[in-house]
Amino acid sequence: LRGSMRRVVSPTSVHTYSLRLPVMSTRVRIRVLAALLPVLCSWLCGCGESGPELGKVTGRITMDGEPMADTYVTFLPMFPGGIELVVKTDADGNYKSPKYTADRDGVLIGKHQVLLSTLDDIKNPDGSNSKIPERFPAIYVNNKSPLYIEVEPGDNDGSFDVSSKPEKAK
Repeated sequence: LRGSMRRVVSPTSVHTYSLRLPVMSTRVRIRVLAALLPVLCSWLCGCGESGPELGKVTGRITMDGEPMADTYVTFLPMFPGGIELVVKTDADGNYKSPKYTADRDGVLIGKHQVLLSTLDDIKNPDGSNSKIPERFPAIYVNNKSPLYIEVEPGDNDGSFDVSSKPEKAK
């Protein structure tokens, strides 16, 4: 569709331009409207959330039956194209789905390896940094973790009770 610009002289300004589109046949107009209609409808209706399907994961992290506060729970997807997500437990060892995007909580559908860690840096009142030591055995912290979850659509239980003795790991 080619248009042309033409100069329009008006009483207020002599530099006004208008775009003059060529005359379209009815057939062309129908095709253009047919192509734009689905896009316009989805924009007006706000057709649901965009992005991949997510599952809600909630759980409690305990070690030898004791709740593990301030634990970083990492979900590592075992499939291509997934992204690593991390969430932190509360004082009772509970957590809920991490943020997938700024406005969506959840974990991608599929199998994920789960890593647990308490290692953290904190800022002291004097401005210096201190490290909080790791409380989990190394097997739960690295990519050899025996912990897995199969995330399905809907609600998923991501509770883990791990052992402080790696040979007794669950």
